[in-house]
Amino acid sequence: MIPDLTPAVWRALAQAHWLAEQLASPPASHHLLCALCAEPEGRVANLLADFGIAREQLCAELLEQVNPPAFPPPPLIEESQVARLAEGFHRVLRAARRLAMECSGEATVATDHLLVALAQTDERCRRSLEKLGLPLERLEARVQPETTALHMDEPLTLEAPTETQALARILDANFNRAREALRVVEDYCRFILNDPYLQGEWRQLRHRLSEIIAQSGLALLSARDTTGDVGTPAGSEITPRHSFRNLVRANCCRLQEALRTLEEYLRLHQSELAALLAPLRYRTYTLEKATLGLDASQEALASVRLCVIVTGALCLRPLEWTVKEALAAGADMIQLREKSLPDREWLHRAECLRRWTREAHALFMVNDRPDIALLVQADGVHVGQEDLPLPRVRQLVGPSLLVGVSTHSLEQLRQAIENGANYVGVGPVFATATKEIGEPVGLEYVRQAAAETALPAFAIGGITPANVEQVVQAGLRRVAVSSAVCRAENPRAVVQAIRRALDTVKPEQP
Repeated sequence: MIPDLTPAVWRALAQAHWLAEQLASPPASHHLLCALCAEPEGRVANLLADFGIAREQLCAELLEQVNPPAFPPPPLIEESQVARLAEGFHRVLRAARRLAMECSGEATVATDHLLVALAQTDERCRRSLEKLGLPLERLEARVQPETTALHMDEPLTLEAPTETQALARILDANFNRAREALRVVEDYCRFILNDPYLQGEWRQLRHRLSEIIAQSGLALLSARDTTGDVGTPAGSEITPRHSFRNLVRANCCRLQEALRTLEEYLRLHQSELAALLAPLRYRTYTLEKATLGLDASQEALASVRLCVIVTGALCLRPLEWTVKEALAAGADMIQLREKSLPDREWLHRAECLRRWTREAHALFMVNDRPDIALLVQADGVHVGQEDLPLPRVRQLVGPSLLVGVSTHSLEQLRQAIENGANYVGVGPVFATATKEIGEPVGLEYVRQAAAETALPAFAIGGITPANVEQVVQAGLRRVAVSSAVCRAENPRAVVQAIRRALDTVKPEQP
């Protein structure tokens, strides 16, 4: 899905394709960064000028040319061109959309969002900007400024009865605002994401808020005066919502503002209740991240069903042949797992896998090495329970790369969801000699995971054509396999058999 883009972004995409054609190379991120500067009075050109960076200077650095091509006037963008212009830039556009949501709650991508996303996701762009004196941290601070809450210098004391009534009106308005927003997000998790865990967490938050407000002892309902409220809208103007994500983001902001208002005003009445509201507000930040992240993960992995995990030494036949046979047979994702290779050989092998998967339009994941994932521009990195923690991995790879986490229990699964995992591994389901990850957890954990969350989940561990139907019947339609493919005389036939089961076998009825 192509996000909403401003006209300036569409013009930059068109100019990037033009530049790539002039240089006889496929469209790439550094072409797009050059194109963003093409409009002399544009937002990006002015932003870079504030840091003393001229367009010609940046393009010369990016293209490694003394006299880079001069851009023609921007073309008119026709609807039939949309898909072609976005081709090759889906990853950075997704990152820019996430940034736009974080900055303004709106999903429309502007040129400054795209500028930051290019620096976050592309090493060449980031390195060129840093060389010219604009490190990523300064760029992010300029486009995504931080805000801090104002604190009261001294407490206020209510004395007159009219002030108590005014306090009750404030609490009533913000309690209603928070409860309505909670219901909107809860229904999104229930009916759109179909995620039992997140829907239950938002519901618990709503119930806990009601319990705290009930302890205030104030007559909120009797203090309500909707017609006399000067803040009641006079007209029927409604702010449009452009997507489900936009709706959820707006209601999370509304909820957090209402909770903060409740917290501040309850300090005037019952400070112990105010102290109970702060953890609820902090909890909403975690749940918001998990909710919006699950939506993005479902979109990114919607068509991915079969991941093949490869290790060079494990392959019965040459690694390249094995991988290409698996891809030709229907593998959607290849994960490279190497535990004993020297770093240079690791890197070379990852570069080969990246090339082969890109040619097959498949995803490429690197196991346990975020540094190599970044160097080869992999689609993501996968970590286990003993590897780097997911939040730390996210700090290294940024918001655009997928991050998967191995889980062996419901507790680990829930933690992965709240930490923002894009997908999880569920297992080991059966005994496996591929990786030492403990005793098999069996099909029961597969059933539990399928019932717990709608986050993309791959069953893993000892899965073969002979037992994959059991996995699907237990509730998961995604699997990760390793030795069944790598050690096969005919990897293509094995992948085809597993894929056939994933596409045709029906899950058990609960």
